[in-house]
Amino acid sequence: MVEINQFDLLSTFFSEKLKCEKSELTEDTDLTLFEGYNSMLVVELILYIEENIHIEIPDEYFGLENYGTIGSIINVLNKIK
Repeated sequence: MVEINQFDLLSTFFSEKLKCEKSELTEDTDLTLFEGYNSMLVVELILYIEENIHIEIPDEYFGLENYGTIGSIINVLNKIK
């Protein structure tokens, strides 16, 4: 089985959606500061994760507080696995 690089997939998603360079994104970058970051983007992100990382996100993890940085998203994914 091929190991999925979660950071790479997530940074690709955010660089496309937030119209920024992947090099601008780290695990600690505050995504909420980017124009275009909103609850609809988080819904898109959850669908993207479920389709590309093959992890179903339970309802209790739908809060925006879980998606402020790529690192916090990876932490959520690691809790769910």
